[in-house]
Formats: sequence, structure tokens, C-alpha cells
Amino acid sequence: MTDVRVGGRVWTLTTYTDPHPGRDNTDRVVTECGMCVDGVFTGPSTTHWDNGRGDRTWCFWCNGSNKRLRQVGDLRRAALTEAWWREHGDTIRAESAAKRAAIADGCPSNRRTVTVQPGDHDRR
Repeated sequence: MTDVRVGGRVWTLTTYTDPHPGRDNTDRVVTECGMCVDGVFTGPSTTHWDNGRGDRTWCFWCNGSNKRLRQVGDLRRAALTEAWWREHGDTIRAESAAKRAAIADGCPSNRRTVTVQPGDHDRR
């Protein structure tokens, strides 16, 4: 079990596992790029970059190798965030929705009702 402090609260995570135990946070490890497919960058909605002659270019993140060096601390932070949302995401979403509803109910501008009479759009 791991305790994480977020926003002044302590959350207990049971599903978090250290992705690289025994390594220092500043160590670097080789991982898959994650931004490309086999070294060719694919943008949103499956658009591809090319070099103007129609040749697909390599990924800017990994230089076409599909491998990247990443710090262990970044990978641990990503794993902690994923575990936090997986375990406590429903609670966080419910609390956020309740706060938004309380703000919306207490806001006087939301209580105004505007009635439009026929012909109002012609007045300037």
C-alpha cells in the first residue's frame, strides 16, 4: 500500500506497483515511444506527416526508433496517477460534480429567466 497526498488529503493506493524497483528517480530507462507507430508519427485523426515529397517522416519524439529514454521518476508519477484515478476516480468525480452543482445553485446569474417577446429580435 502506498499513501499519496493530493490537495491536502491523503489517499491510500492498493494497486500501485513500482514500475522500476531499486532504481533512482533520476535514472533513465528505455521505453516504447508511445507517440508513434513503428517510428512513423501519426497525428490526430490518423493524419501522417510527410516531407513534402509524399515520404512519411520519422517520429520527432524518438527519431524513428520507436524507443525513448525516460526518467524513472516520470514513469513512477504516471503509474501513481493511473492508480489514483483507477481506485478513487469515482469519489473524485462525485465530489467535483457536487461542488459544481453547489456553485451553480448559489449563483444568482443562473436564476435569471429571460422571456423573449415576439418582435424583440427586431429592436435595437
